[in-house]
Amino acid sequence: MQTLRRHDTPASAVKWTLRLVSGLLLLASCSGIKRDPDVQAAEEMQEKLLLAPYGPATFAIAENHIALTSMENVDAGIILTLSGKVKDPVVIRFAYRDEAPLNLRLSRADGYSYFSVAQQDHFILGEGYAAEALFYKAGPFDLGLEIEEIAECGEDNFYCLPQGIAARTFSGKKLKNRLLVQSYNNAALSDIEAKAVTVSRNSSSGEFGATLNLAETSETEDFLLEFDIADAEGVSLRVDRNGQMRYFPADRGWARLNPATQLLFFTGTAGGFELKNLKLVGCNADEWRCRTAEDFDDLLPGTDGDVSVTRLLALVEWATVNSDYAASKEVAASMDITGLTPSHMYHQYYEPNVGGGYCGATAVFLAQTLRSQGYDAFTMDFGIAEEDLTHVTTIVAQEGKFYLVDATFGAYFALPGTELPMDLLAVLDGQPYEFRQFDMSGRDFLVHKQDRKVLKRLKEIGAVSNCEPSGRKSFVVCKDPRFGLEAYLESFAEGLKHNGLGTGPEALISLLRAGVFSVGDTEASDSIRQLTSELSRRGIFVADARGQ
Repeated sequence: MQTLRRHDTPASAVKWTLRLVSGLLLLASCSGIKRDPDVQAAEEMQEKLLLAPYGPATFAIAENHIALTSMENVDAGIILTLSGKVKDPVVIRFAYRDEAPLNLRLSRADGYSYFSVAQQDHFILGEGYAAEALFYKAGPFDLGLEIEEIAECGEDNFYCLPQGIAARTFSGKKLKNRLLVQSYNNAALSDIEAKAVTVSRNSSSGEFGATLNLAETSETEDFLLEFDIADAEGVSLRVDRNGQMRYFPADRGWARLNPATQLLFFTGTAGGFELKNLKLVGCNADEWRCRTAEDFDDLLPGTDGDVSVTRLLALVEWATVNSDYAASKEVAASMDITGLTPSHMYHQYYEPNVGGGYCGATAVFLAQTLRSQGYDAFTMDFGIAEEDLTHVTTIVAQEGKFYLVDATFGAYFALPGTELPMDLLAVLDGQPYEFRQFDMSGRDFLVHKQDRKVLKRLKEIGAVSNCEPSGRKSFVVCKDPRFGLEAYLESFAEGLKHNGLGTGPEALISLLRAGVFSVGDTEASDSIRQLTSELSRRGIFVADARGQ
């Protein structure tokens, strides 16, 4: 092997060395090896920024670090402007880790904007944005700043907004410059890739997270954003649509997104989480997740804003007929209503006949539907637990009265000789009542195909008829026009008989008197507290009530 010596053609050696270095740099670039971000930031500072002292301050630069000092008791700091070589707006991301407060003033064409550095981690310099940035405070001080990144708008997935804020976008083909992510409460965003971002705590306490929203474009349609969360425990999702906020567990895996919507993924406990596998899907009429609350409202009887007793009964009848009932355990087990709105429950399960529930899911559906229309409604679970004689119903509080309205068997207690609902407390006090039931002929009952014996028996006794395939291949959907309270209680006949109870409304009252397990499927309210107090005053034990 021939060795290259100093005295052997030095010019060729220099050229060979330069080619080698260039080749190694090209190899590093092609192999995806990332440059040291501090070194890159230092080079960008030298090329793109002009720094000048403000007041009696002095500064020294070491790579991408700025040491700033002032010995006098007046405002002092450092001014950053763009060099003449820079033509396009530039995002400057910085870090300030000292405890002493530091201010940031941005000079714009229309005046100044002031910020606390504790609440800011970047700014934009250039045409249409700030002309200069001033970091300052009253001296004396000795502090440091770190310039972490300098990039033109559009580079490194930066997306510059008109407000002078830089969001980040993802590099995925259908996400780039469409889906934006920003820090919430000074969280650190890192590893922003094609379809993922890592969110980390950047402070010692408090909530932190990331917001996602669509870029301001001409797009007005609705999308579904599908996602996964790594380390999702303790992470929540807030959906803010035109100021109306709803909260969900972050592991639900999807959210409807349009230009009027902002998604916030946040936590107050975890050290960080990864949001990954992001995917934007266009909405279509067959996708239940795309159906809106307005779509659901259009299906309901009555006029929006009407909270009369007449409309209440119409809504109860509608919910009774339109909430599919599970005639098989497998049907009930396939339905998960956790975190679902009444619109989602209806469009996901009931409308396509792919899911049905027992009394619990039905009572929640009715309570949520009524609350969405302005009624003070909540669920109540009662009965004899050791005999497995339990039932969940819906209570509506109105003008000091409590109405029991039940969508499981479509009925309510009424004032004698009228269609008006009767106060449950008056029923418990022994006052005369009549029991009104709705027509159940339009309701769907779902049976699992594997329950052939159950289905055969139900047909033989005339319990179900007109059975047809449902929206789910393993289910059959049937009608049961005779279904009501007595038919419902027949499934508990042995336990009821053991306790000396029949299958009429008196059994329902007796089960209620036996004890209440819980009151309320929603936040604590004065109505829940009042009903709990009234039940207790009548000697009815209440194990759990929201607001106690």
